[in-house]
Amino acid sequence: MRRACQDKLEVFLFSDRREMRGEDEISLLTMRKFFPSVKLGLLTLAVPFFLVSCTNGANTFGAAPVSGGSIGGGLSGTSADSNAPGAGKGGVLTGMVMGGLSPVAGATVNLMAAGSDTPVASATTASDGGFSFDFTKPTEASLLYVVVSGGNAGGASSKNLQLVSLVGGSSDKIPSNVEVNELTTAAFSEVMFDFGLEKKDEKGVVSFKAPPNGTGISNAAAEWKNMIAVTGKLNTSNANLTKSDQDALAIIANAVAACIQTPTTCDSLFSAASNSGGTAASSILESVENMLTVNADVSPVNKIATPLASSTGFSILPNITLSSLTLPLPATNTTLPAGTSPFALAVDSKGNVWVSGNGTLTKIPSNGKKPSTFTVNGPLYGLAIDSQGNLWTTSTNQVLEISPAGKTVGTFPVGNDPRGLAIDSSGNIWIANQSGNSITELNSSGGAVGNYTLSSGSAPYALSIDSKGNVWVANNSSPGSLTELNSSGSQITTVNTGKNPRSMAIDANGNLWVACSQSDSVSKLSAKGASMGSYIVNSPGAVVIDADGQAWITNNVKNGTVTEIDGASGVTIGSYPVGNAPTGLTLDSSGNLWVVNSADKNISKISKVAVGPGAAPYQGPQFASASF
Repeated sequence: MRRACQDKLEVFLFSDRREMRGEDEISLLTMRKFFPSVKLGLLTLAVPFFLVSCTNGANTFGAAPVSGGSIGGGLSGTSADSNAPGAGKGGVLTGMVMGGLSPVAGATVNLMAAGSDTPVASATTASDGGFSFDFTKPTEASLLYVVVSGGNAGGASSKNLQLVSLVGGSSDKIPSNVEVNELTTAAFSEVMFDFGLEKKDEKGVVSFKAPPNGTGISNAAAEWKNMIAVTGKLNTSNANLTKSDQDALAIIANAVAACIQTPTTCDSLFSAASNSGGTAASSILESVENMLTVNADVSPVNKIATPLASSTGFSILPNITLSSLTLPLPATNTTLPAGTSPFALAVDSKGNVWVSGNGTLTKIPSNGKKPSTFTVNGPLYGLAIDSQGNLWTTSTNQVLEISPAGKTVGTFPVGNDPRGLAIDSSGNIWIANQSGNSITELNSSGGAVGNYTLSSGSAPYALSIDSKGNVWVANNSSPGSLTELNSSGSQITTVNTGKNPRSMAIDANGNLWVACSQSDSVSKLSAKGASMGSYIVNSPGAVVIDADGQAWITNNVKNGTVTEIDGASGVTIGSYPVGNAPTGLTLDSSGNLWVVNSADKNISKISKVAVGPGAAPYQGPQFASASF
């Protein structure tokens, strides 16, 4: 056979659901010794199996399994390159479906692209839970995932059975093996929820939208890898996956596993994991979504996970103390380095969050990896990011330009006590000099364009730029006011507001929302400065507007909160706990809200606050700089 297949031999070792280690490596080395020109690969099935495939003219050779048993996925004797990147290419995808530590037999497995209802490929699981299918990647960029329905996990056939697992971005290399279980289901729902990609119709049917761009696809896939290892288990090597996060995923997985193991308990799960209106869930996926999102002091899953799991004698992580955990999880916090005094936030084009502080800039990566901190001379206040990814931040009587690598590349003098800043569509930087009662304009290279004097005592503090290129200035005085400048720096008008306005945002209609810190109110003004209403908010610190036009305001007090106000009616929708003395906040491109807790010296993230058609914040000019 060696002579016949000198250049055409392909040898694959199928391992028993393990990565290649130990005796597997020895076996492959042995193969290389006898067949030096072979192509070697590793695929994974439920049984140890050597497959030798040779195509040389009319000759085809094969080898039997190492030991008895089903191959599981119905894999043929040849293999395409499933790791080939790029849309339009594909290969063979194999996998294993487990429910409550038992293989799921007879289940339908569909490979899906987020945003499409048509399967890319389909298969049925064998008695050992294995599956395999050939597939071609979709031509449009998206996230690929596997969804499993029906089947039998050893207790009885269950029409309720639903499990999902992420495969990767359609342009990524496809893994040779995919594990699907309750943990992958909980983690997948969390990722899609975090990125605003999970949706539910009026009947409770859950589906998944495609990310809006390649950055969203990459970031979602990276977050998944930080939660779930290739084995389908929790990625405990990731330091950012906290014990609380692990416990939450495991509790949800335990409840789902009990339903899968004993289908008669599913109705109890659906009832307990009801939505915020008290309506029972209609499926496992809706139950998981409700357990992740329903805003309750004590999640219903806490009341049912243990009884369900114990009734079937099953638990994924048996040492979880449910009484110490509340779902849904509160805002997740990122602790900043010792000595850091966080002030403002901004989000770059890759979704990374940057935080200005006392002589530091901290980068919180969009893929969930550990934050990086860069030392910068002097205290840092306002923060904005230009189209090249460079950061601009105010310091003592100067503005610093800092590269995406964290290196200071320029220092430019401005007025006294600069605070807020914003970048216009031409790349010019506008700076509010609080003690100097002036506005400085720099070009994109840091050169002086102009210095515009305001009335004495104005104390300009924050800036936003509207769609016409006019600059609105919040004057931190009492009584407070807003000053409007045109793009040449000439004053257009000044309008009164509440006391000490220190943040503002502009919605999609051009209306201004102004946080007046000493009036315990938020003012809403038209694009011409006319009053449209005033809303009571306790010690407002900062304001942003999401894709639905909702206003989000920090309440700068001990045991602080973030208040959500309906943009059309002005009605308060809710108030959500964060840390102590929350000041700055911003939105990322997935609709997540990021909050500076100045007293705690950390950052809170509240997942997917924007769930409207855009599923992203309004990308108007006011997002050129973070509010603070």
